[in-house]
Amino acid sequence: MKNRRPRKAQTNERSSIPGGRIVFSLCMYAVLSLFAAGVPSIASALDEPIAASPEPILLTVLPAPKEYALKHLALMNPGDLSDLGVMDGAVIELCIESDIPNETCVRVRALPTAGVNRGTILLDSFEADTLGVEAKKKYTFFITATDSSRLDYDYFPLYPGFSWFLQGFDTPGDTYTVIAREGNRVTVRLESVPYTPEKTKNLDPVVSEVFYYVDETGVWRDELGERLYLLKFPLAEGASWETFDLIMGYPATAEIVDMNYSITQRGKTFDECVVVVLTGTFDLDAPDTLHTLEMAFAPDVGLLYHEPGERWAFSNDLTLQRRWKE
Repeated sequence: MKNRRPRKAQTNERSSIPGGRIVFSLCMYAVLSLFAAGVPSIASALDEPIAASPEPILLTVLPAPKEYALKHLALMNPGDLSDLGVMDGAVIELCIESDIPNETCVRVRALPTAGVNRGTILLDSFEADTLGVEAKKKYTFFITATDSSRLDYDYFPLYPGFSWFLQGFDTPGDTYTVIAREGNRVTVRLESVPYTPEKTKNLDPVVSEVFYYVDETGVWRDELGERLYLLKFPLAEGASWETFDLIMGYPATAEIVDMNYSITQRGKTFDECVVVVLTGTFDLDAPDTLHTLEMAFAPDVGLLYHEPGERWAFSNDLTLQRRWKE
């Protein structure tokens, strides 16, 4: 695994910057140092491609229990998965027979579950809706092996109960907790402690709700009818998309520059991290200057660090209380 020091922010002069289209606060935009437990039984995904039968299999679809919501799993009988050559934790492409020219497919992680009957598959409504399948009906599925051990969704977990914390420079910090989801819309409770120059430990947090959206195209926010992507799928080195910067709402460009970055914080190493660089205007005092911000997302954890450290810092039990400085 590659390991490198974070890059310092770079600047490049430009002649003009279009006016801000969206005034968007960092606390409402930034994704954040995350801490939450994953699903223990699927913590170790396979490193090698898995042989899966190309033959069709007839399966009855049932809804997955609520505790598996937005965890992107396919719960199946261990015997059925064994017959298909699929092992615990394998990332598979699940397709159904369709009248349209191209099959309808989703990528999920296989989870053998003893309580599931043979010939049955349990899916969250997120995948069921994407595939267009209904509960208690039979469909012809095709299960295809992949050479990936990760799902794109792993880099931005949004299942109910997941929580993360954002600490701004010289601010008390904000806590985000996923409390509900309806379709592909995720409701997040935001608890913000008001900033004052005095001690803030006794202040009551201000509670509000913010909304994220997740689908096969990525994770995004709806800002005045426009999709503001935090991560855009499929994740691949060199992929880029247009978004907005964190402070002024000016247009910015996000680009994935690394898909295999290793980070060590507090003695814990996170491999297979995705590094995203935002290029835009982040300085109120230099509106004609482009800067870069670098973010790294770890699978099953989310955002581990965010540059430049002199402006923002993130903290929880997985990361430094104040991120290292050059």
